[in-house]
Amino acid sequence: MFELDSGESDSDLSKEGKPKRRPGQLNGKFWQVTLESTRRGKNYVHSCGEELLQVTLMVSVPRGYTGPYGSGIGYPEEVPFCPNCEREPQSAGYDSNGKLTVY
Repeated sequence: MFELDSGESDSDLSKEGKPKRRPGQLNGKFWQVTLESTRRGKNYVHSCGEELLQVTLMVSVPRGYTGPYGSGIGYPEEVPFCPNCEREPQSAGYDSNGKLTVY
């Protein structure tokens, strides 16, 4: 159901030796990693036992997109990730179908 990476180097593998999946996968309106996690105080802990981290990415909005921020404007997005199971998110933007995509 969710895209996995090929595990090309040690940093692309989890503690269990499994390939880390692509970061920033959405399940409806929610980040998949948070749905797989439990809240402990102010933090989330993923099902693997690691505490979630988050990065702020500037999302680029393509020209002609009629979203809430207008056309050709970027906005900040907080993207949570599990450092054990997912690669750290590096960039984000909208694909040709208007879907937010994180890399």
